[in-house]
Amino acid sequence: MDYKSFIEAIKNGDELAFEIFFTMEYKNVVFFISSYIGNESAAKDLAQESFISLWKRREQIDPKYSLRSYLYTIARNKTLNYIRDNRLKKKNSLEQENLNLNFYALSHPSVIDEIDALEMEKLIDLTLEQLPEKIRRIFN
Repeated sequence: MDYKSFIEAIKNGDELAFEIFFTMEYKNVVFFISSYIGNESAAKDLAQESFISLWKRREQIDPKYSLRSYLYTIARNKTLNYIRDNRLKKKNSLEQENLNLNFYALSHPSVIDEIDALEMEKLIDLTLEQLPEKIRRIFN
């Protein structure tokens, strides 16, 4: 199954395709979130919430675009909300300051650029798949 068909399967409610995507990406999303909030348990919860949101919005998925970048955008937004909601609850000013810094870091355009790069990476992979075998090997 090619990438576009895989995304179409998820869009059409194929639970097995979604489970495969979940298995491939879950640990990466947990790591991404955990690197900003420093709490692996909360990061796992946010990662699961991100996948649930993706599943609920699956009909809006455009197979021309990267599913990974869509997922990471959801995870980024959930992480920003988590930081925003929790930074004021911290009694320790050092913890508050750390969450403030992570909030600003995650809001920085470079993070959005990295998420967009995931989409570009998939576009390059799709383009390479269309090349003849010999040219593809040379290029790689």
